[in-house]
Amino acid sequence: MGEPIRRLGVVAFKKDERVADIACELRDWARALDIELLWHSSIGKGSPDGCKAATDSVLLRKAEAILSIGGDGTLLSAARLVDGRPIPLVGLNFGRLGFLADLSGHDGLESLTRVVRGEHLVEERTVLEASVRRGRKVVHRDRCLNEFFLRGKRELSMIEIEVANENGTICDYWADGLLVATPTGSTAYSLALGGPIVEHSVPCVVLTPVAPHSLNVRPLVLSDQSAFVLKPHVKEQALLLSDGRNEFHLKPGDQVLVSKSAHPVLLLRPVDVSFSDALRQKLGWSAAPGPSKHTRPPRR
Repeated sequence: MGEPIRRLGVVAFKKDERVADIACELRDWARALDIELLWHSSIGKGSPDGCKAATDSVLLRKAEAILSIGGDGTLLSAARLVDGRPIPLVGLNFGRLGFLADLSGHDGLESLTRVVRGEHLVEERTVLEASVRRGRKVVHRDRCLNEFFLRGKRELSMIEIEVANENGTICDYWADGLLVATPTGSTAYSLALGGPIVEHSVPCVVLTPVAPHSLNVRPLVLSDQSAFVLKPHVKEQALLLSDGRNEFHLKPGDQVLVSKSAHPVLLLRPVDVSFSDALRQKLGWSAAPGPSKHTRPPRR
């Protein structure tokens, strides 16, 4: 059981006609429970009449938790907004999958009521940090909750990437790109590429190559206790993306240092939701095979 929440920030980051409808429902819900809502400017015209939009600084200073309206992408944007601060996030999902934003649309406010009353768990989710080194100078820093994606400047162009740690070279990849995923990100892009599903509390990172040239190269699970370096061997620029956005152009010779952040993302989860429940409900995991409707009846 957690602490009750009396002041809730609300973000959207997505232009959708449903945002305005849900925002009005949220306003009425909050009034009934005496919850103060801080409407972030990302909601734009979707905020209810008479509700003043809060700036980033006001929201981050006053909110006890932040509610994202949308899918997992919206919650990833909320995580970037929080940027390492110990402000927990909870997602009201009307996207497609909702592994992060797991309060469903049809009973979301009922679940949210239990969450703000303290019937929740606070999960720490691993965040990775990347710094791009150009010689002795760091020219770029970023964080990710799902994954970093290193690829060539041109789409569908192969790139050679060496991955090394303090013990030496781990692997040389010749592929369309390389994902460095957290356990949270293991059910996102990495999963679509054939990577393993990792329970969110496992202290690891997953290296998943994109269309590798060699058949004996497979996703690799490594401990997150030590940093490692990505060294793209290209004559032209490479691209580094964080959670599918925030492109940074690497020049030849640049190296990317990746390590576990000391500041995880905090997620508020209902007490009755587990990782195995999410796998079954979202992915149809371990469903028992049933009889086919075309199966012939047994002979007597």
